[in-house]
Amino acid sequence: MWRVVEVCRGNQLSGITVRLEIAADLARLPRDLELMSFRIVQESLTNIHRHSGSRTATIRIARHPKEVVMEISDDGHGIAGNPNTGKSSLARVGVGLAGMRERVRHMGGRLEIRSRPGGTDVDVVAPIGDPPV
Repeated sequence: MWRVVEVCRGNQLSGITVRLEIAADLARLPRDLELMSFRIVQESLTNIHRHSGSRTATIRIARHPKEVVMEISDDGHGIAGNPNTGKSSLARVGVGLAGMRERVRHMGGRLEIRSRPGGTDVDVVAPIGDPPV
């Protein structure tokens, strides 16, 4: 079901090894959905680099008949508080996570961030097709 597309060993800048797993039947997505997905992954990797202390990240992307599912996870120290409500110990939860939420909401999807002692998981489910008006 999953194929490992890329394992990017940690570079000098981040030191993070990223594993990208894509469902074999993914195919191209609508342009807006691809852009949203890219931005969510980009912000998630930035947060991992800046805040988590993790040396690894895993990105999984799958397509179902009516939706795309993304999972981004790390093995860092997690986020104190509840990142789904915006109440966290991070000094500025605002811009990055709020931007992710807004992008997903705009596409009619849902975003869930789960913090655990051994890392953080970002899950996105977004419909394939026209976003709600």
